[in-house]
Amino acid sequence: MKVNANTVIEGQKVILVPYKREHVEQYHRWMQDPALQEATASEPLTLQEEYVMQQRWAEDEDKCTFILLDKSLPDTPVTGSHGGGMAGALQKLRSCWQNQVAAARA
Repeated sequence: MKVNANTVIEGQKVILVPYKREHVEQYHRWMQDPALQEATASEPLTLQEEYVMQQRWAEDEDKCTFILLDKSLPDTPVTGSHGGGMAGALQKLRSCWQNQVAAARA
């Protein structure tokens, strides 16, 4: 999502960074696990398809995707220096946020 393209959220134990091209190979390795595919209702993708998907997510006005970095782990090789190792990913739809805010104000 364009709105979180440069957003970094840092807590005591974790850091959330935008899902970028440098994270795709590790993310792709995770997504080869059938249990993870089932849990996320995902279809297996080739590495090239994963790169295309990451680019689509980056340009999508509704998706907000972050990589979760564990500060107790060393930086994941080939992903740059972020201050922690890749430990997970999360995605929130902007429309869900808007609906939650509207409901809270009602």
